[in-house]
Amino acid sequence: MTIMVAALICHIGLLMVLWLWTPVRDDVAVFYVIAAGWGLCNAVWETL
Repeated sequence: MTIMVAALICHIGLLMVLWLWTPVRDDVAVFYVIAAGWGLCNAVWETL
């Protein structure tokens, strides 16, 4: 149950970042961080 809540909070946080963030040309690393975080949260959901 705790892992599910952590994954839920992670997904909500990532969705908020994607909703509020305005991409800039110099923020290339942010794309990779978001993708890695999304993959981590998705892996938690897939293992349940």
